[in-house]
Amino acid sequence: MATRSSGRKAAAFASKDSAATAHGPAAAASNPAQRTPGGHRSELCRNVLRTAPDQAVLDLLAACAADTFARPDFGQQLVSIKKSFVERDYDAVFKTPAHLPIYAAQYTPGRALCYLDLIRTEPLLLRFLLRRQRLRTVCLGGGAGSEIVALAAARALLAERRAGDAPASGDASAAAPDGSAAAAADRLATLDLQPHPVPVPAAPPPRLTDLHVYDMGDWGDVLTRQAEVMRERWQFAAGAAAGELRFRFVEGDILDMAASAHGDLLRELARADLVTAMFVINELFVSRERTLALLKVLLEHMRPGALLLVVDSAGDFSHLQVGRRTFMVYTLLDSLRGWRQLVAHDAQWYRVPPGLRYPLEVQNMRYFVRLYQRERDEPPANVQ
Repeated sequence: MATRSSGRKAAAFASKDSAATAHGPAAAASNPAQRTPGGHRSELCRNVLRTAPDQAVLDLLAACAADTFARPDFGQQLVSIKKSFVERDYDAVFKTPAHLPIYAAQYTPGRALCYLDLIRTEPLLLRFLLRRQRLRTVCLGGGAGSEIVALAAARALLAERRAGDAPASGDASAAAPDGSAAAAADRLATLDLQPHPVPVPAAPPPRLTDLHVYDMGDWGDVLTRQAEVMRERWQFAAGAAAGELRFRFVEGDILDMAASAHGDLLRELARADLVTAMFVINELFVSRERTLALLKVLLEHMRPGALLLVVDSAGDFSHLQVGRRTFMVYTLLDSLRGWRQLVAHDAQWYRVPPGLRYPLEVQNMRYFVRLYQRERDEPPANVQ
């Protein structure tokens, strides 16, 4: 998603006052909120987000893709995309403008659900999101919007589930019965972002979710549409419970940006609380040496304590050939110094819950996870 491209442009996605109203017939049939006039629709959508977050995510993405589903060439273009993936011709997928909305309609829903499930079942990620009023995130290769939708849904849900006033420190552990971080972590481990009789640890409400997306494809229209619908349905705004939602998209090759010390990328890496590389590392390793150089840039410019979240296929797409030997790509990532490994799952499944509705089949995913923290005492990086 974020490999070779010569163009670079930035677009700030400003909040829209008008309601997003384009909905596909399949989505509208499954979502009564879409048939509700004006003022009540956002509240109904928030209720769905609180009580059935997976379905809320799918309803949102179905609305975003309504015009795409109506395209007469949808099936033909989707076959072409899948063929290019098998051939690992990522330029053919992500540098063909006609492919981008179709790719998003097909692949964003399953991945967004998977990432949201990962956030709500991983205590470290939950605690991380709870403790930040302002969340600065850099998404490498995030143009299709999966991680953006998942993070926004999680932030909105955590705002809804917040109980009581925030402690002055903003530390989730302050609300633990015995005041200990361990007790807070135990409580966070039981939080599933569904209605729950036990209050979550008190924490500051989110005030700003600030997302910077870098991708080789021209995803501006796709992301703008997602931003509009999320703001409307999940009520992201200044003064609202969920806080503000800001997007900034930069089109360009992140490998070129890293190699040229691109000021915009380096500046945002230095500010970021979280950097994500979700289903992009394998694509980047088509150019192995340049990807190793990118990893060095991340180490050099991310601030100590910031997190790097990597999710990718647990299958042979993640094989990396080194000489005559084949390794999983996470083996190389784990060998890099300067990173503290917080979470490691070599292979796990996300299985789509039964009963969810979306115009296309949403598929199960088998994936690996790595969550690293930039160490405070930086040893030399062994990425040469």
